[in-house]
Amino acid sequence: MEFQFGTNWARFSKAAVGVIGQTLAMEGMFSFFSGIDLSWCFYIWRKTAWPRLHWFSALCVFVGSWLSGYFIIATDAWMQHPVGYAVGPDGAIGLSSLVSLLTNPWILWQYTHNMLAAVVTGSL
Repeated sequence: MEFQFGTNWARFSKAAVGVIGQTLAMEGMFSFFSGIDLSWCFYIWRKTAWPRLHWFSALCVFVGSWLSGYFIIATDAWMQHPVGYAVGPDGAIGLSSLVSLLTNPWILWQYTHNMLAAVVTGSL
């Protein structure tokens, strides 16, 4: 989605980078570390006698991917229902409250819908 912000919505991204940059950076970090945890999960599959280490690695992949999804949904929820921002004198949109951005009322419904759809799709 970061690629789409740069190519399709460049003017919006330039104006709102103070807000969406926070959540997109957190999403990128969690997805990156989920990839590292996934590689650990496959690497230690047969190399260790500790099944709990493999379980913990799989748990980290799960938590990281769901947190990554939360932050990308927080970005989309802010685009649909902007909260916790202030417009500067130059027209740039800046973040005034990270808490209100991450607890946007729209996040609950969007995140629930998205993750239930992911579970249903994955289970098929």
